Amino acid sequence: MAGINAYVGFYEICSPKKVELVFISTASGVVDLLKNILGFDDAFNYNEESYLNEAIKGYFPEWIDIYFETVGGKILDAVLPNIRPHGRITACGTISQYDEEEPDATHNLMYVIVKKIQMQGSSSSTTSLLKELRLRQLLWLDTFLVAMWESNLFLWLVIDQFGPIDLDLMDGED
Repeated sequence: MAGINAYVGFYEICSPKKVELVFISTASGVVDLLKNILGFDDAFNYNEESYLNEAIKGYFPEWIDIYFETVGGKILDAVLPNIRPHGRITACGTISQYDEEEPDATHNLMYVIVKKIQMQGSSSSTTSLLKELRLRQLLWLDTFLVAMWESNLFLWLVIDQFGPIDLDLMDGED
């Protein structure tokens, strides 16, 4: 569900436009992969930065239009002063806080009010797009199978192997 959560949080809530500056926090720690293989403009490991606010200002000298939050804690606290007025934040996770006995407090929440920042949590299980995305996945699968094998036999074998597909089970409810 992580991929669907990211898709929904980024496209449904953030609604990025071509010229906007986007900051995505992640706990992956694969800076070289992001820059050299996936073609990101820049990336840094927040755990290696002593002064996160200054590091963020270095990468975003003017401001951040959109922040996609998956880490929480000190990184969220450092991002808030660097978001433009009326900027957008989607919070899909706070991985840095999950195993903490006492999670970090966020001290800069006043910026959400002062800058009128839109901040919204996102969970793939509560999105209106979940059924649409699941149907799209099935159509992609069906299109792929028909294009590759031009036979219902292979589709039948796939469904037989994995069981019938019940769309009611894919509505995101546990």
